[in-house]
Amino acid sequence: MPGFRYQAYTIEGRLHKGVLEADSARQARSIIRDRGLTPFRVEVIAANDPAGGSRFRRISLSAGELTRLTRSLASLIEAGLTVEQSFNALIEQAENERERQVLAALRGEVMAGSTIASALAAFPAVFPELYRTLVAAGEASGQLTRVLAKLAPPKSEPEASAAPEKTSATAPAKAQGKPDDAPAEPSAPITYDDFARVELRVGLVTACERVPKKDKLLRLTVDLGEPTARTIVAGLAQTFTPEALTGQRVVVVANLAPRDFGKGLVSHGMVLATGPSDALVLATAPETAAPGARLK
Repeated sequence: MPGFRYQAYTIEGRLHKGVLEADSARQARSIIRDRGLTPFRVEVIAANDPAGGSRFRRISLSAGELTRLTRSLASLIEAGLTVEQSFNALIEQAENERERQVLAALRGEVMAGSTIASALAAFPAVFPELYRTLVAAGEASGQLTRVLAKLAPPKSEPEASAAPEKTSATAPAKAQGKPDDAPAEPSAPITYDDFARVELRVGLVTACERVPKKDKLLRLTVDLGEPTARTIVAGLAQTFTPEALTGQRVVVVANLAPRDFGKGLVSHGMVLATGPSDALVLATAPETAAPGARLK
C-alpha cells in the first residue's frame, strides 16, 4: 500500500501537513475528510510510483540523519515491533519533511512486497551501495538488527564511527587486549578521491577450503571476471563452512596489496564482512551481479 503526503486545511483555516497510507489518492482524500480536514494537495510518495518516485530519488539526508534513523530502526525492531510498525513510528518521529518523505516511501515499498534493501535502492543519494549491500545480507541471514546496529553505533560513540563498519575478513589477527566485537577506533576523515581508489567488486566464490592448523582461516577461490581466479584468505571459518560459502557472490576489495601468510599462502584481496568473528555477516551481491562488476 503506497504512502501519500498531503496538505489540508482545518475548519479554522490552518494548513495541516502529514503522511498517510491508502490504496489510492481518492481513498487518501476520503481519509483526510474523515479527519475533519479539507484536502488541498495529495501526492503519492511510494518510491516506485511514476507520479512521485523520480522526484524523491533526488532527496538526500546528512550522515548524522542517516545514522540516527538507522539506530532508531534497529532499536524498534530489536524491541519486537514489525517492520511496518517500526516505519510508522519513525514517520511520526521524523524531524523534518525530507526524512518523512523517505520513510513513507520506504514503508510503501516494503508493504508492497519489496525487501528493505530493494526499497533503499530507490534513494541512492541517501543509502550508499555498501550500506544497501550489508542490509541485504542482514535480511538474508536473519541478522538485520545486528547489521543495523553495526551501521549505526550507540550515541556514546563518536559520530565519526557511524559509517558502515568494514571488518577485514582477511586479517584475523586482532590488536592485543581487544575482543572481536570491540567498537572500532574512530578513523580520520578521507576525501572522495581517497575512497574512489578503493575497488569494490563482485566476486563469485567457486571453491573454498579450510587452511590447515588455522582455526579462523578459509582459502577461497574467487572469480572476479579476470582470466585467472584469485586466491583470497579470509578469517571466516568460525562463522561459515566451506560449503556455505561456495557459490556465494561476495564483495571484494580488489586492489588491495597481496598479503603473505607464509608457507606459500598469499591472499590477493579482501572479502567484506561485519560483526564478531563467530557471528559474521557477509556483504553479498545479488545473483544477477556479474563477477567483476564494480560497486559504485
